[in-house]
Amino acid sequence: MEISVWKSVTQESSMHGVHHITDDKRNKPSKLFWCCVILASITLLFLFGSTVYLKFNVEPEIGLRVNQKSMGDLPLPAITICSPVFARDYLVNYTKAADAIRAKTSVSFTPQEQNYFAANSHSCIPGYMKFINENCMNRTDFNIMKLMNESALYQNEIFKSCTFRNITWDCEKLFTRIFSDYGYCYTFNTLDHNQLFNQEIISPDFDVFKKTVQFGTNSTSQWSMFTNYKKNQTTYFPSRALKINILGLYTYLNENDTANNCQGTGKVFPIILHMPNEIPTPFHEEMYLEFGRRKQVTLMIKTYKSTDELKKYLPEKRGCYFEGERQLKFFKSYTKAHCDFECMTNYTLEVCGCVKFSMPRTKGTPICDIDKGDCYYNAMLQWPSNHENSHKPCNCLETCSSIKYSILYERNSQLNDFTGPSPVANTKGGTYSFFSIRSRNHVIDEYENFAAYRLQNFVADFGGLLGLFLGCSIISLVELIYFCINGIYKKIKHQDIKLSNKARDIKIVKPKLQQFPKNIIPKAEQQKIEFIRALNPTNLDFYIQKRILEEIKK
Repeated sequence: MEISVWKSVTQESSMHGVHHITDDKRNKPSKLFWCCVILASITLLFLFGSTVYLKFNVEPEIGLRVNQKSMGDLPLPAITICSPVFARDYLVNYTKAADAIRAKTSVSFTPQEQNYFAANSHSCIPGYMKFINENCMNRTDFNIMKLMNESALYQNEIFKSCTFRNITWDCEKLFTRIFSDYGYCYTFNTLDHNQLFNQEIISPDFDVFKKTVQFGTNSTSQWSMFTNYKKNQTTYFPSRALKINILGLYTYLNENDTANNCQGTGKVFPIILHMPNEIPTPFHEEMYLEFGRRKQVTLMIKTYKSTDELKKYLPEKRGCYFEGERQLKFFKSYTKAHCDFECMTNYTLEVCGCVKFSMPRTKGTPICDIDKGDCYYNAMLQWPSNHENSHKPCNCLETCSSIKYSILYERNSQLNDFTGPSPVANTKGGTYSFFSIRSRNHVIDEYENFAAYRLQNFVADFGGLLGLFLGCSIISLVELIYFCINGIYKKIKHQDIKLSNKARDIKIVKPKLQQFPKNIIPKAEQQKIEFIRALNPTNLDFYIQKRILEEIKK
C-alpha cells in the first residue's frame, strides 16, 4: 500500500491513535512513539484475544442446568443380589470344611470335594484364600468356572417369593445368573448377553447369560442411553421406571451354610444397583441385606446428559464421551464402570500373568488360582494410582448420557416384627430375609451440560478487547476496509486516466498503400492484403506497416 493511500486511511479512520502516525505536523520521534504504542496495543490484543478464542473453541466453559423429566422415560435399574452360600451341600459342605481347616482339625476331603471347595474360595478375601490353598493340595481339576457353575445355587433355591409391581412372579423368570467378585450372583432387569458382550472376543466360560428370557418374554432390548425408548413400542425392556413397588422378594438360606468371614462382610446378601446395560463391577456402590432382616429402600434416579453443541470439543475437554466415540474390547456399551473394569483387568493380567475369575477375558487367558490371590488383590488396590502413570492411560471418562441410581433412604427392621401377612411359610432350619425397593416421584431431575460460552459471548468479549486496546468497533473495521479499497481504487483509476491522456497526445500515422512504390509489397501478397481488409480492417494498417518495414530492411 503506497504512502498516500495509507495516509488517507489513517486520517479518515476512527481508530484511536493511528492518525498520529501520518500527521505531517508531528516530528519523527513523536510518530515513532505512537507506532510503539499501537504495536504494543495490538500485541496485547492478540494475547488476550487468544485466551478468549481458546475458551470459545478449545477449552469449553461448561454450564449445568437442571430439567424435569418423566421417570417413565427411563429404565429401572438392574438389581444384582449375591448369595453368601457358595455351593450345594451334597457337593461340598463349604462352611463345615472351612471351619475344620481353620480349627486345624482333621477333615476328610475327596479330591473332587477339594476341587469344589477351592474353586468357590476364589471369592474370599486373600488371607482366607491363602489359608485354603495350604490345605487343599490334592486338587485334580482346575477348571474353576466349570466347578463354580456346577455347585452354584439356582434362583428358586435362594428366592422363595418374588413380586414385581405387586404381581407375583416365578423368581426364575425375573433373575438371571451372572459373575461378580462375590461369585455367582442373580440379576434383575439386565440386558441379553448378546447386547452386553462382544461375543467374538469374550471367553465362552465367562458369559453365563444363557437364559435370555426375563418377565416371560425375550429380553432383547431396543433401549440405549442416548436414544431412550423408541416410540410405539408394544413391550418395553428393560422395564420402565414407574411410581409403584418395583421389586419385593423373600430370600431363604440356612445360616449354617454360609462361609463365615470368607468375604469379610458377615452373613449378608450384597446388593448392587447398576444400569441395565452394565454388569456389576467393583466400581458400583453396594448395600447389604442381613439375615432375618427386612430392608425397604426408596430409589432415587438422576440422569446426566450433554447437548450436541459440546461435540465440537475434545472428550478430554468436555469430560465425557458421546455415543460411538469410545469402544471397549469386551463390552458393547461403553460406560465408565466398564472402562475401569476392563482397564483393571489388563493391569492385573500384566502384573500377575492371569486374571481373577470375575474379570472379562479372551479365550485362553489364564484364570488365577487361589495361590495368586494376593497378587491380583494387590493389583486391584494398586491399579487406581499405577494406571494413571503408565504409558497407556485408560482415560476412562463418563458417558455424555448416563443414569445414576442411588438410595434415597432405607428402613431396616427385624423380619419377625413385621405384622403383615407373609407369603411364605416358616421353614425350620433356615432364615428368611425380605428386600423391597420402590421409587418415589413421577418426575426426576435431569442434569444437562451445555456450552456456557457461545458465539455471542466470544463476539462480545473480543469486541470489548478491540475497544479497550484500539478504540475500535465494527464500524471502525468497516471504515478501515472501505478506505483501503477506496484509496487503492482511486489510485488505479488515476493511473488509467494519465495513461489515456498520454495516448491522446501521440499522433498515430496510418500509412497508405498508394504512398509507397507498388513494388515494395510483392504482387503475390496483394490478394492477401485485400482478404485481411475484408475480414478485419482494423488490423490491416498494422500488417501493411510490418510488411513494408520488412521489405525496406531487405
